[in-house]
Amino acid sequence: MQLIDEIDRYINRLKNDYGLSVTLHPTGREYLISNSSLIKYNFHNSAYCTFIKSNRDAMRTCVKKQSAIEKKLMTEEVFTGVCYAGVKERVYGFYLRDKYLGFISVSGYKADKEIYVPRIKKICNDYLFTYDDTLEIYERLSDNFPDTEMLDSLIFPLRRMIEYGNMIFENIISEKNSLYVEIIRYLNEHFCDDISLRTLSDTFAASVSQISHTFKKHNGRSVRDYINMLRIELAKELLRHTDKNITDIAMITGYSDSCYFCNVFKKITGVTPGDYRKAIPTKHF
Repeated sequence: MQLIDEIDRYINRLKNDYGLSVTLHPTGREYLISNSSLIKYNFHNSAYCTFIKSNRDAMRTCVKKQSAIEKKLMTEEVFTGVCYAGVKERVYGFYLRDKYLGFISVSGYKADKEIYVPRIKKICNDYLFTYDDTLEIYERLSDNFPDTEMLDSLIFPLRRMIEYGNMIFENIISEKNSLYVEIIRYLNEHFCDDISLRTLSDTFAASVSQISHTFKKHNGRSVRDYINMLRIELAKELLRHTDKNITDIAMITGYSDSCYFCNVFKKITGVTPGDYRKAIPTKHF
């Protein structure tokens, strides 16, 4: 679909020309992003965020905290805030005929010291990170939060493209049922865990065949393919922004067998994890 390519190019332009780190966070009610290659923008591209997400429990907390963003976007379409890990960001909701579908985040900036210090201390206490190491990685974030008027002028066109794309699929979106929405929310939070169709069947009191059929109908992928896609996107961030070895990255992303992880990674990306890391021009760890 040409629009997906145009959105991809626009986000890359925002990164290359303006130094902006843009992420897309759809809900289960959305179609364009969650059913295309744009889902790769669901992960923050910064060493600090990747470091936090190297702990599964911390990553799960990060996803859960997005519900607070959703609540705020019900009454306020755009706002500037600080995430639970202390990162300053500007958030833009996108909608379909006033129905909330997800949000765009421009992130990667330091908050005021009186805000980020206690949040980092809490994270270190909750997830057993070392404070000095965590603070050192946090300090790599940018001090220069963009002018919001300029930022809005750049992000509003992106929001319009996403909203237009979802309008094209309005009939599909209107058919999405609550079971699918609950499944995809669960997968986005737990994709690094050991999840099977039976796990989802027990969680949502639905048959295995109903779970499989519902997800495939509304997402276009199987549950396993969707899980693997999310895991490999996280693995790519870990390869870019940490010095963790392949075995550790496999374990973090939910693969108990590093050889199987490498096979899945190559199947999806076309290269092995080692070759992917070698091709990174500048290491950020």
